[in-house]
Parts: sequence; structure tokens; C-alpha cells
Amino acid sequence: MSIRVLAILLLCGLAQSSFGQAKPVRTKTNLAKEITGVWALVDKPTDTASAGSRLKFIINGHWSMTQADTMSHVTTFHHGGSYTLADSTYSETIGYANGNTANYIGTTTVFSVRLKGNTLYLKGIGNPWNEVWKRLR
Repeated sequence: MSIRVLAILLLCGLAQSSFGQAKPVRTKTNLAKEITGVWALVDKPTDTASAGSRLKFIINGHWSMTQADTMSHVTTFHHGGSYTLADSTYSETIGYANGNTANYIGTTTVFSVRLKGNTLYLKGIGNPWNEVWKRLR
């Protein structure tokens, strides 16, 4: 049996071993795992983006955001980069962008982060961006 197969079996066993047990207290590590996924914007009071037209992908210290025009299906914004998470402070640094948002490359935006079920709340710290995202995956 290869090492890869053994690693997969071990990970599956560890994942199943906690099934049915009490939910642990959320830690920074748990929150980082819990925010991993694909998210759809459902509310942003300071913006006119159509709900669901903006998607955010968060995984392993990286994020990306894509927004499409719901009428033309053309991507209007796409940027992403790295993120850090310290307690409930989530910071995104833009490392790449399309032409519409290229002026943001190198900037960092800071949010307080809160997760309730499959809803992710990002509240701007020192910026006007308050966002509500629903988990798709």
C-alpha cells in the first residue's frame, strides 16, 4: 500500500473519529478551516452588486473574488491574493487583479469576521466594506 493511500485512510479515520461528539470551542485554527469554501455575496449595503453575482473562494491562506455582470455574463472584477486570520480579524492582501481593480494590487483590507452557520459576516475595519456571504460549498 502506498504512503498516499495510507495518508488518505488515516485522514478519513481521524475525520470520522469525532463524529457525534460535542462541538469543540472555536479556535483560530478551527475558524480558518470553517471559512474555507466557496461563498456567494448576499448583502453589501455599500454596493450595488446583484446578490449572488459575486463569488469568493477561500482556501489555505489564499482568497479570490470574481464578479460577473448578471446580464452580459462578463466578468467585471476579479482579484485575490493572500489572507491572514488573527482571532476575529481577517485581512486580505491583493496580489493580483484584472484591469478594473489593478490599482488595488498590494493593498490590504481588514475586517472583523464572524461565522454563523453557513453565513460569513465581514465588517470593515478602517474601511466602509461590510459584506454578508452564504456558503455554496
